[in-house]
Amino acid sequence: MRNIVIGYDGSESADRALARVPDLVDDGAEVFVVAAIHPLAGKGGMSFDPIEKEQHDVDFEHAKTRLADSGIQAHVPEGMGDPATVITTLANEVEADLIVIGNEHKNLIERLLLGSVGSGVAHRADCDVLVVR
Repeated sequence: MRNIVIGYDGSESADRALARVPDLVDDGAEVFVVAAIHPLAGKGGMSFDPIEKEQHDVDFEHAKTRLADSGIQAHVPEGMGDPATVITTLANEVEADLIVIGNEHKNLIERLLLGSVGSGVAHRADCDVLVVR
């Protein structure tokens, strides 16, 4: 695999997905860890919740450290918007061979109200998608 994109939000399922990546990385592969911060519209244009941004930064530092412990240097681009769109857009930009995401076990109501990032990624991706349970 030359380019791998990991959808990461700090959840247990995202940690399980992150744990699979060292087994998938070949020499010379580029690894990108991405998640989306939800945008907030305001008088000055689009912004984000500073508390969400702070947690986002903590989560990504954790992800980078875990990958670095396995000898993997990861790129951590910022993303704002719908998570499935952010993940698949980055995958297209870097010509990813694989997207790795975790699978949250949501009930029907949660899936209807919140949607499923995994389903959105699987339907929009132009590359293979590994959904880790």
